[in-house]
Amino acid sequence: MSERGGFEALDACVHCGFCLQACPTFLATGDEADSPRGRIELMRALEAGELGVEDRFLTLHLDRCLGCRGCEPVCPSGVGYGHGLEAARERIARARGVPRLARAALWALTTPGASRVVYAVARLLRGTGLPSRLAGWGRFRFAMGMLGATRPSRKGTDRDGRRRRAPPAASDAVRPSPAPSVLLFRGCIMDGLFAHVHDATIRTLAVNGYEVREVAGQVCCGALHAHAGLRDEARRLAGVNIAAFGDGEEPIVVNSAGCGAILKDYGRLVGDAPAHALGRACATSRS
Repeated sequence: MSERGGFEALDACVHCGFCLQACPTFLATGDEADSPRGRIELMRALEAGELGVEDRFLTLHLDRCLGCRGCEPVCPSGVGYGHGLEAARERIARARGVPRLARAALWALTTPGASRVVYAVARLLRGTGLPSRLAGWGRFRFAMGMLGATRPSRKGTDRDGRRRRAPPAASDAVRPSPAPSVLLFRGCIMDGLFAHVHDATIRTLAVNGYEVREVAGQVCCGALHAHAGLRDEARRLAGVNIAAFGDGEEPIVVNSAGCGAILKDYGRLVGDAPAHALGRACATSRS
């Protein structure tokens, strides 16, 4: 991590505006301050001390950013918008703290033990169909809508999506010899609410002749913490995962875009050789 903490990633911006049509919040509001270009100016002002961490205009428009980084692939200058956003949110979090509710949610969703209980309850609630009906109603409408959207298709799964069927064997035509092995990164939310996606991933790899090895001791990737400005906690979690996955000799399969993005960025986040090795070992789907 550089002395500027990531703000330097914004230096390449030339205000061309190619990012505007790739930004969902700008398309929704039409407000320049809700575009990557506008937010970059706000973040530059924050770094320069022209805007303070208490500035409501600054925090409003940075909070509205989804952190999807859809602006980065269309940027001809290669601006690292996501790195700058993390730096800005970390500076704000260090000065103002992270709200207790947000900290509690992070703890409940990512801490082994507690998260198992939370996800078990969430799957039971999801199985009733109530979240889909409550989406758009009341204070928790967003949370209910998100939970309802995680419900798997009933085809090939049980109601809570956690049935683990034995994968089919690869045919001789596609089975490599010897069978190569890969490691699966499970994550926290993915394993808690999208276990059916992991099952499908394992079946797909198996039918193509790959042996999927489970990795004990892996934890949350740290993306949620980095997005919240808690990069020290994200680094701690990265260290645990680096120790669990080893030296990066085997490919790591990641089926979550958010997890994959930060895992590949561990080298920048942590800065040592094992972190870079893990990032290189990650295989994510590419469009």
